[in-house]
This record gives sequence, structure tokens and C-alpha cells, in this order.
Amino acid sequence: LPREWLDELLDPEGWRPVLETYAGTVKLAVALTDVNGLRLGECLNPQGIWSLTRGATREGDGECPFCLAPLVRCKAVAEALERGSVTLAQDQGGFAHVAMPLYLGGQPLGAIIAGQVLTHYAEPLRLQRVARQFGISRQLLWHEAIQQVPITQATLLVFGDLLMVLGHAYLGQRYAAILQRKLVESNLTILRSLKEKEVLLSEIHHRVQNNLQIISSLLNMQAKRLDDVNDARA
Repeated sequence: LPREWLDELLDPEGWRPVLETYAGTVKLAVALTDVNGLRLGECLNPQGIWSLTRGATREGDGECPFCLAPLVRCKAVAEALERGSVTLAQDQGGFAHVAMPLYLGGQPLGAIIAGQVLTHYAEPLRLQRVARQFGISRQLLWHEAIQQVPITQATLLVFGDLLMVLGHAYLGQRYAAILQRKLVESNLTILRSLKEKEVLLSEIHHRVQNNLQIISSLLNMQAKRLDDVNDARA
């Protein structure tokens, strides 16, 4: 696909309405990423713990947008694109998210990630490490964590499957809209080209007609100068 098509297909503002509706319905944070897992646009419906720790910062190169305490680089997006299915990731702080691959005609375009949730009730030692990592109050982080109701991994995967279906349906709709627009533009180009050719042919016919008229006039003038008897052969 052309670069400009890819940019339009993954335009965060175009995705915002559908992702915001999904995020608000299932109570998960959602974000769009490229094939390298780099977040495109804003994190929608951010959860309290994430907002408290990372909401004001942008993740670094190769850093997962949703992991809070990773010991190794998160590979959720890469694995989702490789498998072509929903992939679940959980960091060392107990926070989980799922990655849904986005494909079009066999070409990987990017992914959608959803989560920022706990799959078990908050554990003080894990939260303590997270608080120390981000330099925030343990009490403040603990207070935010105990207000978050855990979501089981099975439920999170179901939500991921739903988002994957929704994402591919919307991606197909955007692709069809691009093709329709390009078809209209191509038809207009063809019509303009045909119109230009018609004008050109009309001009050529007009000039040929003028030239023939001049030749005819010259022949008539020459004929009038001939003697019908002496110049019979002419």
C-alpha cells in the first residue's frame, strides 16, 4: 500500500470515535500502534494507575505504551502480528493488556492494545516497586490500585477478540472509502483527459478544414486564369 494510504488507514483521529466507544463500554484503556508497537495518538480512557505513573510522559523507543514494570521488552504487538491473533501480556507489576493485530490483504499495518488493568488484586510489594520506579507515593499508588476491580485473563482475551473483530471491520470500511474516493478521482481524471482530447481533435479538424479551404480557393483562382481551349489538359 502507498505510504499515504497507510497514514490515512492508521490516522488516530479517524479511529478515535470507534475506539472511544469501545473503551468506554468495556472500561479498558485503548491505543492504536504501528507495527513496531509505537503508540499512535492518545491513550483513550486511561486507567487511574497508568495516569498516575505514566500519563504525563511519552514512552521511550521500544518501550511498551501500557507496561508499567517490565523486566524485559514487551513483545505483545510483535507476537500478535506474527500469530495473527490476540496476544496477552502481563508485566512484573501485575498489570495486563492485550494486543490485536491489524492486517489488510495479508499486509501487517499495526495493532490495537487494550488494558492497563490488574488480573489479580493489587500486591503491595509489586506496587512498591512501581512507586519507586516512577518516584511517586506508595500510599497514593496503593489507594488508586485498591479502587481498581481486577479483570481475569479470560475476560480480557474475550474483550480482545471483540476489539479485533471491530477493528478489522472498521479498517475494511476505511479502506473501501479510500478505494471509492480514488475511483472517483480516477474517473474525473479520465473525463478531463477525454474532454481535452475532444477539444484537441476539434481544433485539428478546424485547422485542417481551414487549410483545405485555402487550397480550394487557390485552385479556383488558378482555374479562372486557364483558357478552356488552350489549357484543356490543365
